[in-house]
Amino acid sequence: MLCGMWRLPKLLGVLAASFTIATVLGGAPAQAATSHQLIYHWSGSRPVAGEVWYNAGNHNPSVGRNSFTVKDRMCGDGWVPLAQYVIYDASAGYWEFKSGTINGVSCGERSESAWTGSTQTEPFSIKWRGCKRSTSNGAVECEGWKYDVAK
Repeated sequence: MLCGMWRLPKLLGVLAASFTIATVLGGAPAQAATSHQLIYHWSGSRPVAGEVWYNAGNHNPSVGRNSFTVKDRMCGDGWVPLAQYVIYDASAGYWEFKSGTINGVSCGERSESAWTGSTQTEPFSIKWRGCKRSTSNGAVECEGWKYDVAK
């Protein structure tokens, strides 16, 4: 019993340190080849309406550099998923170097590159989010922004 009580403060200290590290690192851009976000409906149980994947660099070579894949997960619900993105212009110091929307398709999946034109020579910061557009009135509802690196 006494031995178990001694371990509790040590365990709490480790958990607190882990939480602090996770909190500090949580704001950093993801460096993974692929990042993912669910697009939710805002009704009671929050069913998933769609999904968006950001494919950094050449992770999805059939589509092109820094592409998005948008997938409708609730066919016939009156909403079509999409992805919005904005690339950071480091030389000017503001967002909007390039921005756009990758539209999904109802009841399907679509991939498209967010990078057209000349080849990128350095990594850029990109923020993106999954959204859904109403097929009846065009209203758009979005999830929170995610931050990644465009390679």
